[in-house]
Amino acid sequence: EIIIKNQEYSGVSGLDSDEFDEVIANKEQEFMSWFWGQNNGKMMLNDLAYDPLRIRDLYMQDGYLDVDVKEPFVKVNFDNYTADMSYQIAEGEVYTISAITIDQVENVTDDALVREFIKLVPGEPFNVKTFREDSERIKTHIADLSYAFVQIVPDLKKNKEEKTVEVVFKIM
Repeated sequence: EIIIKNQEYSGVSGLDSDEFDEVIANKEQEFMSWFWGQNNGKMMLNDLAYDPLRIRDLYMQDGYLDVDVKEPFVKVNFDNYTADMSYQIAEGEVYTISAITIDQVENVTDDALVREFIKLVPGEPFNVKTFREDSERIKTHIADLSYAFVQIVPDLKKNKEEKTVEVVFKIM
């Protein structure tokens, strides 16, 4: 059993690193960790590989489509079974939505009706969580029209020079 005593994030400027604690599994031990509701800092090796993906997802909820989160560097002291962890993060820029396109392989419903289910707004930063929710709402709507095996394939067309993204909902 290894206890995480110190956790550091380098390259973070756009988000507050305290927000990462809400999504990652391996967290720094908190003061009075024995008390109910406090984090005991135990390292969970099974979740260690997924923590960078969770941090990346959090960034993508704020429009950072080019964020790169490296695997954590873990330094373990086997004398007392404690560890220091550090993450290297390259945030990139925030992308705003330039346009939202609906591409139906087979025309099963009106595009205007599909747009009613989309909460993403052109001109605002891209949010991957809202994008997933929009896809689910569209999928449910089309499934209600008796198309049980519908798929919504996401396509993000990034314009790196202008820091914009065209969001395409491809309905198959």
